[in-house]
Amino acid sequence: MEKKPLIPPPSSVLISSLIASKDASPRVDIQFESKVPGHMQMEAEAAIKIGLDIIKVAYGAYIDAFVWNYMKDKVGLDPERCGFVVSDFREYREKLEQDFQRFQQK
Repeated sequence: MEKKPLIPPPSSVLISSLIASKDASPRVDIQFESKVPGHMQMEAEAAIKIGLDIIKVAYGAYIDAFVWNYMKDKVGLDPERCGFVVSDFREYREKLEQDFQRFQQK
């Protein structure tokens, strides 16, 4: 069996939430910044961090989709305005996360 060379782990992993344009369902976008696609290995701590980040963003995606659908169906906003509201909620959620992290460091 021929061994394939290992590809170095990505220099960054970008994880973001989005709302599917087709059916307004929650989605998670994961992008690996790597020069060569393929098999990779990483330290267990890095894998845990990426896994936790994916879970956190997935929960955020559900919240984003809930807010978007609520504003569209119950409040009657058009899709563009729903997007603005979701953006505001994301910014607020990120601020709360930063505040919580600062609190944890004390």
